[in-house]
Amino acid sequence: MFCKVRAGEVTSLCEAGVDADLGRCRPIFRHAGRALRLTVNAGGEVLTRAMFPVGVAKAIRTLPAD
Repeated sequence: MFCKVRAGEVTSLCEAGVDADLGRCRPIFRHAGRALRLTVNAGGEVLTRAMFPVGVAKAIRTLPAD
């Protein structure tokens, strides 16, 4: 999987909980038009998980300066 991450085929982001969701986070992983969204508590326990179709995200790559 890490090869796909490095190649930009798998992208991710993580949303931090606020107010009533403080201490929780929601990592979202995208690959090939699908997404996996988890809700995780401060202890690392997965509370919910959902998979759903999404548009294919374009990878953002940082190129070294010349």
